[in-house]
Amino acid sequence: MKSNSIKLGIRQEDLDPEDILCFEADVNYTKIHFRSGRVNTVAFTLKNIEGQLSGYESFCRVHKSYIVNLNYIQHVEKTAIMLQNEKRILLSRRKRKLNSGLFYDKKIFNDRQEGTP
Repeated sequence: MKSNSIKLGIRQEDLDPEDILCFEADVNYTKIHFRSGRVNTVAFTLKNIEGQLSGYESFCRVHKSYIVNLNYIQHVEKTAIMLQNEKRILLSRRKRKLNSGLFYDKKIFNDRQEGTP
């Protein structure tokens, strides 16, 4: 068992955080998007998963419906984030302000973007 694994579900499925692009809310379920293109659905809310990810600095809540892995962000625009798999994720205004420092530290803001975060 990996020491850096995320445990989800009754079966205690171990997930390698490096394989996860993002988590997407779907009512009382959450879709897990993997680098391989695979998508799994688990019977946990995004809020529950966010609590389990508290020890992982590479994950960030960017919208009420999304938690993303910062390592797989291609670039950040004014209202959206583009992941390396070309998935476009909406970025809420409030979360954008809260996380702008993280985005600048990772140097993932779009170069063409004007103004401040």
